[in-house]
Amino acid sequence: MKILNYLLIILLSIMSPDIVDDNHDSKKVKVLDLNGYHIITIKKNKMDFSVSEGVGKDFDFYVNSNFFTAERKPTCGVVIDGKTKNRQISGGGSFIVKNNKPNIVFNKVSNVEYLSQTHVWVIKNKNINDRMLNMNHAKKKVCRLLIGKNKNGEITIVHSNKGNKITMRELTNFALNNGVIDAFILDSGPSVEVFVKDGSYVYDFKSVNDRQKSIVGIPKPVIYITGNFK
Repeated sequence: MKILNYLLIILLSIMSPDIVDDNHDSKKVKVLDLNGYHIITIKKNKMDFSVSEGVGKDFDFYVNSNFFTAERKPTCGVVIDGKTKNRQISGGGSFIVKNNKPNIVFNKVSNVEYLSQTHVWVIKNKNINDRMLNMNHAKKKVCRLLIGKNKNGEITIVHSNKGNKITMRELTNFALNNGVIDAFILDSGPSVEVFVKDGSYVYDFKSVNDRQKSIVGIPKPVIYITGNFK
């Protein structure tokens, strides 16, 4: 059954419709389609970020975040509106909003408005986490996704496109070569969801769309990093 589901995921991802739009550059956000990857850069001080359980039409931006268990419980820290929804672990990487400012950090933090954490950090101050990238699960080729920041402190999302199944190292090297200085991996494979709306421009990417997930029995992500443009 697992093999059949895996084959269905591959077939459905190939059949999934392409995103509505690609390259875009405004005062608020830049979306770049480059060599089988997309890079989304939220420009500094142009978005109010948050962390949410589920998403709807109220957001200009969202990306799926934490890994989660079969019981749909996040595996790492989650803070929403200053309230701890799931406890932080030692290590890993976190997206945080503190004093209304977003950041990528690698230690436990307190007194934050929002936090979303995974255990898989891959770039810290331009240094690659070779130990993580040499693990067996990191070598599997799937649609992959990370969140980080560049030297200007701008939050940056990098993901591989449909048909570009890659290892964690390939994603990490691509992000590093394109200006990302700190980053950690978000839930990847069939969980990848990235959405940006900037005026009439809409970028809407899912590695497997919602209808196809329901057919195969793939659960929706439980935690998202979200935001609205100022």
